[in-house]
Amino acid sequence: MNIGAYFEIPVADLDRATKFYSSKPSVSGTLIYLATADLDETIQNVVQLNGEILFPKTEVPGYGWVAEFKDCEGNRVALFQRV
Repeated sequence: MNIGAYFEIPVADLDRATKFYSSKPSVSGTLIYLATADLDETIQNVVQLNGEILFPKTEVPGYGWVAEFKDCEGNRVALFQRV
């Protein structure tokens, strides 16, 4: 399973960027897609942990399915299940 382990966002001033990203979670920032083998199960887990579904499971014809949720910190995260 290829799931994102970490992501890097280039910055010019690390202190400024750390302050920005640690104090301004948002649904309009960087969006990462995490792979999942079972999108329905993952969505169920998100809901059980009080996450908010922002974009329901939607088919991307020929590729798979996607969904988006807001985590407990206010960040938007996307999920992807391959066909």
